[in-house]
Amino acid sequence: MQVQFDNTPSADNRSLLNNANASLRRALHCQELFWAQKARVKWLTDGDKNTAFYHAVAGKATLINAVLNSIPVYTVATVSIPKSVISYVEKVCANFFWSGTDGVHRKHWVSWDTIHHPISKGGLHIKSLWHTQLALASKQIWNIYHGSSLWASYARVRFRVDGGFPFKNYIPHGMSRLVFWAAHSNVINNSRWIIGDGRSVDFLKDVWIGQCCLQDLLNGPYTGPPITVREVVLNPHHPVRRLLPAASLLQDLHLLNQEDRCVWTASSEGSFTTSSAYRTFSVNGVKRPHLKRLWHPAYYKRAAIFCWRLLYRAIPVDSRISEHGIAIVSKCSCCSTPSVEDLNHLFIHNELATSLWQWAAVLLNIHLSNHDNITCRLWYTICHSNPSTPRGFFSLYSVMLILWEIWKARCSQRFEGKNYSIRRITHNIRFMIHMSLDATTFKVSPQDQHMKILNSIGFFPKVRDISFKLIRWIPPIRGMVLNVDGASKGNPGSCGGGGCIRDSKGNLLLAFAHSYGYGSSLVAETRALCDGIRLAIEYGFTLLEIRSDSAILVASIANNKPPAYWKPMNLTAWFVVVKLFGMNLVERSLAIKALSWAPSCWPFWYGNKLT
Repeated sequence: MQVQFDNTPSADNRSLLNNANASLRRALHCQELFWAQKARVKWLTDGDKNTAFYHAVAGKATLINAVLNSIPVYTVATVSIPKSVISYVEKVCANFFWSGTDGVHRKHWVSWDTIHHPISKGGLHIKSLWHTQLALASKQIWNIYHGSSLWASYARVRFRVDGGFPFKNYIPHGMSRLVFWAAHSNVINNSRWIIGDGRSVDFLKDVWIGQCCLQDLLNGPYTGPPITVREVVLNPHHPVRRLLPAASLLQDLHLLNQEDRCVWTASSEGSFTTSSAYRTFSVNGVKRPHLKRLWHPAYYKRAAIFCWRLLYRAIPVDSRISEHGIAIVSKCSCCSTPSVEDLNHLFIHNELATSLWQWAAVLLNIHLSNHDNITCRLWYTICHSNPSTPRGFFSLYSVMLILWEIWKARCSQRFEGKNYSIRRITHNIRFMIHMSLDATTFKVSPQDQHMKILNSIGFFPKVRDISFKLIRWIPPIRGMVLNVDGASKGNPGSCGGGGCIRDSKGNLLLAFAHSYGYGSSLVAETRALCDGIRLAIEYGFTLLEIRSDSAILVASIANNKPPAYWKPMNLTAWFVVVKLFGMNLVERSLAIKALSWAPSCWPFWYGNKLT
C-alpha cells in the first residue's frame, strides 16, 4: 500500500493506506496483550528464581489475591463458572502457595478452606472464587429487584418480578441454577422493607416486621391473590387479618407519604455492597479478634506468617514429618547433644532457644508464659499483648522475631552448615524492632516504668502528642436546644448515643443515653437524634434549635437526603434550625456510657416504631 500510494498519491490510495496502518496497529496491540498475558501466567507458574518476594509465602498470598483470583472476576460476573473449574483454579493457587523455590509441589499443611477465612477467623483472607461468584450473582439479582436503571426496569418485566411470580420460568442468561438459587436465597434472607406508603411491599412474602415473613406465622393458609401492605392497612375487614397471630400486630402501623424502601441488612448502612454479600457466604470459622495483632503493618510479614503457621503446627520439623507417614531419623540441629526434634523442643527446650528466651526475659524484661507447649505460649503472648501500646508492640514483636530467628538458624545449620551465634541473632532482633518502632507512632503513651525500660535498652517509641481543646457551650438566645451525639467502638461496631435538652439559662431539662447494638457512628448519631426529638415531643418541650457535630448527618438533612434509619421516622417537620456545633463534654460522656452500660431495658429502634 505504501508503494502504491507513493506511485499514485490519490485520495482512494490514501484511504487504503490508512486502513492498512490501522489494521497493523490493532494486530500489534493484540499481539502485545497476548504475550503480556502469557508472560504473566508463565511467571506465576515457574517464578522468578532471583526474586525473594516470590519465594516468601506472604508475597505469594498477595500475588494470589491480586493476580490469580482477579483474572476470572470479569468472567464470573457475566457467566457462571462450573465448580469443577473453580476447584481446578483453587488447586493451582494452593500448589503455588505451598510450592518451594524449585517449583516442586509441597505438602499443604493448612487446608485451603481455612486459608479462605478472614484474618480474625484464622485465615489469610484469600478470596474464595466460589463465594465471589455468588456475591456477584447476588448483586445482579439485587439490581433486578431494586435497581433504577433502564436495564433493571427491563429485567423486572422480563423475569416477571412485578407480576408476583419472579423468576418462575426464566433465570438470568449465563447463570446456572445452582448459583442463581443460592444467590437468590441470600438476597431474600438479607432484605428488609421499611414501610412508606405500603404499595411495593408484599404483605405475606416480604420481611417488613419481625424476623421473618408473615406467611410463616399465619394461623391458617391464605389462598387469595398477592396483597400489599397498603391494601391490608386501609381495609380493616380484609380476610387476611383473621389469620394473623395477634390482632394488635398492625395497631401502631401508619403509612407515610413516601415510597417504600428495601434495605440490605448485611451492611450497617442498609445499601447493597458486594463485599457485604461476600461476607454472608463466608460465615464459617470461629472469630478470634486477637489474631489481627499478628498482622500489624509494622511487623515483618515473613515473621507474621511463620507465627500463623506455628499456631496451626504447620512447621515441617522432624516429628511433624514422621506423623505424616515419612520415617526419618530425627536430630535437632540446634543442640550439641543428640535430641529428637519436635516443635516444643526446637522453639523452647534446645540450647539456642533456651538462651534466647532467657535473654528476652532478663534484658528485654518481657513477661513470658510458662507453657511447655509452643503453640500455647505464642497464643498467650498474642492475647496479652496490645500492639497499639509501645509495651505490647515490643513484647509481641520480640516473641515473633525470636521464633523466626530460631527457625532461620535451624535451617541454615541443617541445609547450609552455617552456625548463627547468639550475639548475631540478638543483634538482628534489636535491629528489626528498632526499624519497626521508628516507622510507628503510638496513640497511647506507655507507663513511666515501661518507658524507662524501653529507653534503657535503646528503644525510643514515638507517641502522638495529645492536645486539649476547650469547648464552651453557648446557650440559645431563647427557647430550648437539643444537643445530641453518637459514638461507636469500631466503624461499624458497638454503638450508642445520647443527648440533653437545655433552656436559654443553661438549665438541664432532660438527658438520655441509649445503646443501639451493632452499627456505625452515623447510625448512632441519627438514632440519637430520633430519640431526642421523640422524647421532646413526649414531654412537651418546644425545640427551637437542634445541634449535632456530625457533618454527614447535617448535610444529609440539608440536602433532603436523610440516612436509611432517619427516613422512615418522617421527623423533618420538627426541625427549625440544624446547626453544626462542636461536641461538648456532657454529650461525649453520655455517648461513651451508652457503649459500656448497654442494658437490655433501653429503647431500641426496630422496623417502624419504638419498642
